[in-house]
Amino acid sequence: MVKIIHAETSPMTTNPKLRLAQGLAIAATIAILINALLGISPTQVRLLFAGTGILLAAAAFGVSWGQKSVLISVLLLISGALLAVNETIYTINFSILAKSISTATKVRIAATTTAAAST
Repeated sequence: MVKIIHAETSPMTTNPKLRLAQGLAIAATIAILINALLGISPTQVRLLFAGTGILLAAAAFGVSWGQKSVLISVLLLISGALLAVNETIYTINFSILAKSISTATKVRIAATTTAAAST
């Protein structure tokens, strides 16, 4: 007598909504990662990747609403953190640049007036 053992199928492979949400979350993470790696200057390409990543993340969140998937949660968390950190760095760099230009101008003016007064 031959005993046939049926392999158990996991919900990860049989649930099409979960698979769709995972694909959307992975695509969102990749789009936002590409946006973060393109550099500091804002261009239409970066805006396109950021917008696409946000839309894909929102779609993944909507599709996976009741699915209880840790993978989707982690991917969406990574996407959001990357986008927030990247935009914060972009904003801080320009504010530091503006402050350093202002400080350099003040130092130059002070040095020039001090040198002119001592001669």
